[in-house]
Amino acid sequence: GAYVRCSIGIAPNRYLAKVATDLQKPDGLTFLTPQDIPARLFTLELRDLPGIGANMERRLREHGLREVSQLYGLSPKHLRAVWGSIWGEKMWYLLRGIELPEEKHERRSIGHSHVLAPELRPPAEARLVARRLLLKTASRLRRMEYFARRLSLSVRLENGPRLAAEAECNPPARDSFTFLDMLDRLWETLSPDIGRRRVKKVSVTLSGLDDETQAPKQGDLFSGAAAPANEAAVKTQRQKFDKISSAIDDLNRKFGRDTISLGSTPQQRQNRDTGTKIAFTRIPDMEEFLE
Repeated sequence: GAYVRCSIGIAPNRYLAKVATDLQKPDGLTFLTPQDIPARLFTLELRDLPGIGANMERRLREHGLREVSQLYGLSPKHLRAVWGSIWGEKMWYLLRGIELPEEKHERRSIGHSHVLAPELRPPAEARLVARRLLLKTASRLRRMEYFARRLSLSVRLENGPRLAAEAECNPPARDSFTFLDMLDRLWETLSPDIGRRRVKKVSVTLSGLDDETQAPKQGDLFSGAAAPANEAAVKTQRQKFDKISSAIDDLNRKFGRDTISLGSTPQQRQNRDTGTKIAFTRIPDMEEFLE
């Protein structure tokens, strides 16, 4: 049957495990033990180390560094000066098998984009893909316990320009109902420029994030929406939308993606194409494959 070939590296830290993975391809299983360090590393070229590309190799050579053994012999302070950044100092620890704690970055946005297959490029089909991407994004938002103040929609036309629109949400929201209403309004805003032209790519982004402790509990709905008569009604409506959206998340995680979907249900191809993929720049959480 079908299978995927892979190489596996096992080492004292993730950085050296990546180095080990590249030592034997394909179908390799390579161990780098503490006893192998640093001698095993000294057999490598500078470019074999993750984080050293053509430009960095040139920079290292300008400092008289042509071998891994020379790099290994420098102090953390010296490596930082050579690199011109904190990454040089980190290399000192990584090459010695020391696992560094992950840096926590303040998240500013959550979004998804997709380059459409030819049969999904008519505007009506592209709109359904945008809705599915937004539902996925909203589910991630709730799982990560954020509220969003802004929704952005980007549409790249086939052989044409990129169109964009955004709407504010006050107070910030996290339920799918509010965001889908906003998306419908944004798409209508772009519709005159889209016309009948085919859509190559769609992107949706939720930004202006607040965590649950920061998000205000009352206020008006997003600008332009039909607001309930008073703030108490707004709060009640938002709480109801939150509970329904979270319940749908739970059911989809238990029984599979799109077991329950709001509004138009994407066709099989749309559903498959908007599934989670492992990108070069980001490894998704396991939960994303169920959203």
